[in-house]
Amino acid sequence: MNITKPTFIVNKQKCLQNIEKIHVKTLNSAIDFRPHFKTHQSHEIGEWFKNFSVNKITVSSVDMAFYFIEKQWNDITIAFPFNILELERTNTIDEAIDINLLVESLETIQFIEKNALRKYGIFIELDINYARSGVEVENTKSIYRHIRIIEDSEKLSFKGFLIHAGNTYLAQSAQEVLGIHTYNLSKIKQLRSIFLPKFPQLLVSYGDTPTASLANDFEGINELRPGNFIFYDLMQRQIGSCQNTEIAAYLAAPVVRIKPEKNEFVMHAGAVHLSKEFLFDANGQKNYGEVFFFHQNYTEIDYSHSAEIYSLSQEHALAKAPKAFIEKIKIGDVLAILPIHSCLTANLMKNNTLIV
Repeated sequence: MNITKPTFIVNKQKCLQNIEKIHVKTLNSAIDFRPHFKTHQSHEIGEWFKNFSVNKITVSSVDMAFYFIEKQWNDITIAFPFNILELERTNTIDEAIDINLLVESLETIQFIEKNALRKYGIFIELDINYARSGVEVENTKSIYRHIRIIEDSEKLSFKGFLIHAGNTYLAQSAQEVLGIHTYNLSKIKQLRSIFLPKFPQLLVSYGDTPTASLANDFEGINELRPGNFIFYDLMQRQIGSCQNTEIAAYLAAPVVRIKPEKNEFVMHAGAVHLSKEFLFDANGQKNYGEVFFFHQNYTEIDYSHSAEIYSLSQEHALAKAPKAFIEKIKIGDVLAILPIHSCLTANLMKNNTLIV
């Protein structure tokens, strides 16, 4: 195996362990596992989930839905506020495939109802303190209006509520994640008490990697939709969702210059490979990724020495390292970079990925 340029490495064994971890949780809680495939966007990796009896998936775009339909996935939720300009295309999907759309506005529901040429399941997106998209969870009047339009349609089927607990990504500890989750469960309980008597078939679809990784109580939730857990990353490690050894994907990148007088080096790994996501390190400096040595064959990482990427341009990564690290490297060495956000790195590198 000879890597000569930036390459996204996926460790299959670690991925399978990460899948099994969430699979067991959903079995123990008697809820459905509908993983979000936007993280890996891979036919091959998608097939691994079938070994865990997964037959329902989540995607983030119409394009992604078509991509996974090619491999006979036939129960798909497009978990992004539906773009009505793409309805003509989704209308071409075979009716044998269950497609769930996500809505948050009355206008979108009305447009789909008027122009749908096939049946769609409809989830209403609800916002519980994330403030990105979705109907505010306390706005029961608006939620009722949404449901009524869906229920009155012969083409649309009300599936329930979809919630992304994205505010857990701002947490600084596992304890904080669990506190947010406890609050969210209380809101879900209130929702169910209001709407379940009138709509006994409604589902609550819930998803975020920190909660899926750390929580064990999913009362009131019918399906879990995490995505990032398949790979994990430094953001998840900082939150407390994972350990270094659970991170299953990393960027292999060559060293192109060493500056021993500054204890710095340059790698061929830029924003076009990693994105420009960053965390703040203990000194308040931006960290664009952590650099480690490979053990052998790019399958395992040596965590005993590390460096930190402090600057990132289109193709360049500038890293600082202890003297002992600098003395071990030479130009042409291929090192491992743990990404800040693996979803973005995987998307950027999906045409240059190596599964080991």
